[in-house]
Parts: sequence; C-alpha cells; structure tokens
Amino acid sequence: MFAGVFSKAWSAGIASVDVYSVKPEQVSKSAPSGESMGTGAFMIYGKRQWYRNQPMQIALGVDEENRVISGPESAVKKHSPHYVIIVQGRHKKGEIAKAVRSFFERKKIGESIHLDEFIAMLPAGGSEIKGNN
Repeated sequence: MFAGVFSKAWSAGIASVDVYSVKPEQVSKSAPSGESMGTGAFMIYGKRQWYRNQPMQIALGVDEENRVISGPESAVKKHSPHYVIIVQGRHKKGEIAKAVRSFFERKKIGESIHLDEFIAMLPAGGSEIKGNN
C-alpha cells in the first residue's frame, strides 16, 4: 500500500494499484552482461510477491517517541493510539498537514512536531482526510 500511495498513481487519481515486494538480494543496480539500464534503474531477479488492488489510502500517526509515522492503517495503529486516514482529494499537502497537526494538538500529542514533518509524510498531489481515530 505504501509503495502505491507514494507512486505517480496517487497524483494521477488512480483508486487502487497492484504492487509487489522482493527480498533485498533480488535487487541489483547492474544489468546482466550485454544489457544496459537507464540511470537510477534497478534489475529485479526471481519471484515477486504481488499485492493486488491495494487501496490508495495511508494512515498518519505519532508514535511514543513523538515521531510522525505513516503507512497502512493496520501498521500505524499498532504504534499510535490516534491516527488519521488520508485519501486522494483536492487539498494541497500544506493544508492537509495543518489539519493533521491540529488533530494531534487537540489530542495533546506531538505538540512540538514541526509542520514540515507532517508534510514529508504525505504523498504528492491532492489529499483529503477520510477519518480519524
């Protein structure tokens, strides 16, 4: 889910994506002999673990060490008693970050966290707050 949200699919408005994971040893920055790759590209070897139709939403929370965390709701709620769910929408990152920071301030959580830390955890493109806990 995290990979899909932080891909171009978010700003393109795609509702769900297929993503995959591989083990670190399956990733190489060099191409097989006789082949070439573009700058910044990676070669993937072996079997991929696919995750189909991942919804385009992400949770933001503040952990016990007062750090902003983001990821799937199931992961964030294990480390943050309160969190917000972010989905695609029409608001800019700065607007959403202010609303998220206000939510946590009302809960007396993360009051010293700078706005830029919330902005950094949001995907590129428009967003909305779907819900909170």
